[in-house]
Amino acid sequence: MAVARAVVRPAVRGDAPAIAALLAAGSLAAGAEDPSSPSRYAEAIARIRGAGGEVYVAELDGAVVAACQVDCIEHLQHAGGRVAEVESVHVDEGLRGRGIGAALLEACAAWARAKGCYRVQLTSNGVRRDAHRFYEANGFVASHVGFKRSLEIDQPSAT
Repeated sequence: MAVARAVVRPAVRGDAPAIAALLAAGSLAAGAEDPSSPSRYAEAIARIRGAGGEVYVAELDGAVVAACQVDCIEHLQHAGGRVAEVESVHVDEGLRGRGIGAALLEACAAWARAKGCYRVQLTSNGVRRDAHRFYEANGFVASHVGFKRSLEIDQPSAT
């Protein structure tokens, strides 16, 4: 398919409803995302940015059709080098394969270079085989096995 002419830019508060909808549509856990509370996603964008990370969206014909976040991790390895971690890469299902996700990843790589990161990394759920092929086609190597441990926490109340 042809590459779509998407505009990749940092997210703004007004993008929160579209981002929440993308996350909900792409979630593997029913009910994990709540697109009816876009203010919580807007607040998360502000917190991510306040902690030194970034949230990017891709816009096509004025509509937000993809989103992701990137954070910088201070590492002990590489003499205290920095690593960029990409999270929550979601592209509208009907628009996949058009270069939009690749444009998001390139924005994350440029951000990481500007922060002095020596590597960009991400994790992907084991069942997302199409996503794995996408990441490999965009220069990522499946080099590690990831592990998660869920924690019980108090959920913030909706405001």
